[in-house]
Amino acid sequence: MNQEYKIKILVMAVIALALINLSTIATVVVKREKQSDPGVGRMSNDAPANYKGHFFTFYLMLDSVQIDRFKEINEKYLKEKKEYSKEIGKQTVMLAQHINGGGDRMGEMGYYNRIIDLHKRMKYANYSYYLSFRNICDQRQEELLDTFFSSILCIDRSLCDYLLYTPSGEPFQMKDFNSITDKTIENITNND
Repeated sequence: MNQEYKIKILVMAVIALALINLSTIATVVVKREKQSDPGVGRMSNDAPANYKGHFFTFYLMLDSVQIDRFKEINEKYLKEKKEYSKEIGKQTVMLAQHINGGGDRMGEMGYYNRIIDLHKRMKYANYSYYLSFRNICDQRQEELLDTFFSSILCIDRSLCDYLLYTPSGEPFQMKDFNSITDKTIENITNND
């Protein structure tokens, strides 16, 4: 091989390696700048001001009036769900501390009852959200929403018993929360 040809190849290789190094350095600098921004990648307890509901907006093709009403319903529901989730988490941690601390079995019942009650209230909030959302929909949107929520709310149709239905089979209202609690407690005591 010719000496000049070898030198040209080596020069090209050095230039290519230098370009790769420069691009690597530029990437590192850009990443550092993005990470130095305090708002990026940090969790916050405050709900962001942006709209959460794009899935339903596109899935149901909501109009602007429906979007405004949905924002109100969704914001209320998300706050309520967040509070229930936090409280369930606290009760679960307290239960674990009780068990790990060698507490008696009877002491656990209060924690279990509170967690069960919070789950029932969250389920009630889910039904309320569904029905409130359903009330702003037209007939085609109601059908899509029913299809979407049917697998969530009506497992083996046992949970559907908490809704009241029109003669045509459409849900329109929830039963009283106390009747839900009584029915669930009745089922628990009958299974014992």
